[in-house]
Amino acid sequence: MAIKGNTRYANNLILISYLDSLESPKRRAMSILIRDACMIPYYKYTNWIKCKTALEPLYCKKIEEVTGKKMFNLI
Repeated sequence: MAIKGNTRYANNLILISYLDSLESPKRRAMSILIRDACMIPYYKYTNWIKCKTALEPLYCKKIEEVTGKKMFNLI
């Protein structure tokens, strides 16, 4: 992956890693929960997963609330 060393997408990679750890039905359900909680359209979510758009810290907090896990290194 060309973005491996890029810190701009570090949060995206953390989210991708978490989603990859889930089984397919749970991953789909979590996708819906994350999109609903963040109030974003599907294309924005897929841009995060494909590392086309950086995942903003505001959304990171909401994602942590939805998943119940402390994943991101937020200040």
